[in-house]
Amino acid sequence: MHVPVKENEQVTKLLNNWYQAMLQEQVLKATNLKQEIDEKINKIKEIQDEQYQEQNLLLYYSLLDFRYKALTDSLSIAKNSFDIVESYNASSDEFLSYYYYFFKAVHATLTTNYNEASEYYEKANSFK
Repeated sequence: MHVPVKENEQVTKLLNNWYQAMLQEQVLKATNLKQEIDEKINKIKEIQDEQYQEQNLLLYYSLLDFRYKALTDSLSIAKNSFDIVESYNASSDEFLSYYYYFFKAVHATLTTNYNEASEYYEKANSFK
């Protein structure tokens, strides 16, 4: 069973709106969007055949979920907080690569690994 393209587009739009709410520090709006998105993502994850799972969509969700946690509870960010993101295969999509390295830098900053953070910020900037 394959997730319809239209549904992917709707989820991607919700993810974009969620990120905009986080950037504007609209925590209540971000929380409401997260609940709606979580339901849709869980349906996508239920697909048994990994070949058809939407890896880029799930990677994007995982990146934004990390960002949401950094926004709402940055003190809980630990060394293993980025493990879920890293469980996905690297994406050839420049948009996702930028966010991967940018949020990896945020993670390194929050875990006080500043040299590593600087390297990841530089890598992220190479995708701009």
